[in-house]
Amino acid sequence: MSAFFKKIFSVLAPDSPGRQVTSSTSDSESGYEVMSRQAVLDALLSHFDQEMAFESTQVSMLFHTSFIVYLREQDYDRISPSFLMTAKDAVTLFLRRIKEKMEDYPGYMPHSRYWVLQLVNIPEGTMIDGVTDQEMDSNMIIVKSSIFPEDEYDSFGGAQQGEGRVVTTLHTKSSMKALPKALNMTTLLGLDQLDKDKYRIKFDQDNYLGFGSSSPFDSGRILPQGVGSDTPAAVARLTADDGRFVAGGRVFTTFQMRGDSVKICGRNGMAVPGESIVNIDSDEVMNPHCIIRRDPSQRKFYIAAYGPVRLNERKLPAGGTQWFLLPDRSTILLNEDTQISFSIS
Repeated sequence: MSAFFKKIFSVLAPDSPGRQVTSSTSDSESGYEVMSRQAVLDALLSHFDQEMAFESTQVSMLFHTSFIVYLREQDYDRISPSFLMTAKDAVTLFLRRIKEKMEDYPGYMPHSRYWVLQLVNIPEGTMIDGVTDQEMDSNMIIVKSSIFPEDEYDSFGGAQQGEGRVVTTLHTKSSMKALPKALNMTTLLGLDQLDKDKYRIKFDQDNYLGFGSSSPFDSGRILPQGVGSDTPAAVARLTADDGRFVAGGRVFTTFQMRGDSVKICGRNGMAVPGESIVNIDSDEVMNPHCIIRRDPSQRKFYIAAYGPVRLNERKLPAGGTQWFLLPDRSTILLNEDTQISFSIS
């Protein structure tokens, strides 16, 4: 087999993560390690286990939920196109590990609403977040993490701007990488792209840990005033994934849609008689920001956007004049700030 075909075969049929690859060309005679997705997963899980052991006590289980993976430039180019899949795989492994440990912590409740995973390229001659290209030459992969995703500090009001952050990103939202047109979008339920190679994933999208409606994020649920046993059954549910709903001084995280239409507004949005409205505790949300409607004859839901809205990562045109099908188990991101999960009852 010629050197050329050996090279092609070695790329198409890798034999193991981190395998040793050699080439007959003079500039790579010493060989180099090629990074695989499995190697990235192994590094993330190992780091997760290490931090869980460090943070947990005999009383409570605690772990990190925000991760940054640093790679050499040649590995970054290989791993980046499939990193969103790697991120979801990593969360699956994290949840499996948590479930294994839950027997030792019967009172366990998740401390975060979501995971954040980011991939960062370390080009030659640069230093990012204190990581240099020389370190990457000897380590191949470096993982850093924190207990909470960076933007969750701000929501508690307990940190100053920039405090507790571990990310110094190379990219801005204007350079955000578009998702492939061929991608099956249903695989991205519960996942938001925050930036290039940076993804936020709902903590337990498929209820693997079994919290269900008793999840701590539903524990603040309060039905709107006037809702009683004679009220029509809920037709859909809206859950504030990283925010909260407010009504008359009350705070809740789950809203039961019981009619054929509901307006999603900011905290100062006002309802008119006969109109259903849900207010989000945010100044970044317009009044209204979007409207959800149900077609009882077809048992389908539709959404129209007045302000900036992403439906399952698809940007909707603003203005409130166009209606789009709203599938079950969708994510609605308002003004790149507040995420709501939608599910049909």
